[in-house]
Amino acid sequence: MTIRDLYITTVITIIVIVAGASTLFRVLRYVTTPLLRRMGIYRYWSPLFLTQRFGARTLEMHLGTSWDFLRQRDLTQRRLLRHVSDGLMALLDEAEAGRIPWSFRLRGTMSFLTEKTSRSLGFTTRRPNALEWLAFALNWPELCLLHSVARKRLSFVDIRRVHIIHATIGDLLSMRPRLSALTSVYHL
Repeated sequence: MTIRDLYITTVITIIVIVAGASTLFRVLRYVTTPLLRRMGIYRYWSPLFLTQRFGARTLEMHLGTSWDFLRQRDLTQRRLLRHVSDGLMALLDEAEAGRIPWSFRLRGTMSFLTEKTSRSLGFTTRRPNALEWLAFALNWPELCLLHSVARKRLSFVDIRRVHIIHATIGDLLSMRPRLSALTSVYHL
């Protein structure tokens, strides 16, 4: 076996291991979603908007899991936006009631909303770092599946739209009138 053959074999082995591990993770996440929800690890604010802890004072936002998406009927882009706005409003209600500190940070990797829309909702945006790009790349096949379900046609996530959003809950509370207006628009 030549060095070139060894190199090719090693690269293929690494790709197969990473693809296999990523697939196993997706399957495990799919089947454990109900359990993680009951355990409180996933906190649902609307049917397709959840948060989970990401460190001591940060909540990571997710637009549902594949379990959630595949159980929705008549899913449209408008309904997805409604779930996001409803979820954010419910989270802010909890903060105003004193059950979540205003200093808590929210963060998420976003490809669904444009950067302009994210900023108009009160989030700060930035480009992903190398580790966040790696996590996104491993998540990309599942995201394409979920986008396809939402759009009812084969759809690929445009990586040029990927950005990280973050804000404190206090920042979003100051944007509550805008979020409230958005919520009423998507309930038409």
